[in-house]
Amino acid sequence: PYGDPRIGRPTRSGTLLALLAALAALTASAPLLAALGLLAWVTLARTADRSVTSLVMRRHDRGARGSDVAVAVAISPWHLVVGFVGALVTVVLPVFVGACAMFATALVLTGLTGSDVHADDVLPLVSAGVFAGLPAWWGPVGASLRRGSRSIVRGATPGQTARQVVAAALLVGAAVLL
Repeated sequence: PYGDPRIGRPTRSGTLLALLAALAALTASAPLLAALGLLAWVTLARTADRSVTSLVMRRHDRGARGSDVAVAVAISPWHLVVGFVGALVTVVLPVFVGACAMFATALVLTGLTGSDVHADDVLPLVSAGVFAGLPAWWGPVGASLRRGSRSIVRGATPGQTARQVVAAALLVGAAVLL
């Protein structure tokens, strides 16, 4: 299906896959920066999800009011703090899985090629980036990341042209990094 069934809005899966490609390429060129980038993205997505959920719940409990946006802005620093703390805990598993994938890929490539493949070579690092992104997305607390990421991407790319430009820029950036 094209849209998110809960809200009837596009999921922006293509743009998010391009973001995963950029994460994998960044991991190959600057692993620590990629880990920090993942932490930043998870923090932003969790913050966005908490803010939107808070606003929806407030409107559901009390009805829509003119002060809803002002209240959402006023409590956004709290959502950012809670999002950051949650992100610190959330990224432990993806970083661990990424590190395991990096070493496993190096081991498999060494076995297949017969030459010594180091864990910090390009393919093991790309593997680490992909396998760090997947459990972050589909892992135990990934629902908040998925909802928040889709909200951010929908807000940043409201039209088809913007979506295509951002996805293309992410893919070109990934290619340049590799």
